[in-house]
Amino acid sequence: MKHKAPLMIASAVLSFVMPNFADAMVTHTGKTVSLLEIAISGCYFFQLSDVGEADPVAPNSPWFAISTTQANAKEMYALLVIARTNGTSINRVLTNGQTACGHAQVLTIDF
Repeated sequence: MKHKAPLMIASAVLSFVMPNFADAMVTHTGKTVSLLEIAISGCYFFQLSDVGEADPVAPNSPWFAISTTQANAKEMYALLVIARTNGTSINRVLTNGQTACGHAQVLTIDF
């Protein structure tokens, strides 16, 4: 029993100190692209309809950002261009609780 107590304490401390990354993710579903910007300052920027805050990591900002150095950045931007041009809804935009170029960083886009 002596060995279990330190492990239980360490587990409790880590669960308090370490962020839960699933909680940091924000999902937006069934939205259309309302604004879309070309690459500026190393990021592609966009907004979705009826989204006032993309992610709490950037309070009160409706802007999403995709870093141009991010994997699949060009492909994600192409999906956004197609959706904006056709007025088609995006199935899911997932942010990760981090910022890119000062706005909510996009992890994935499902079209």
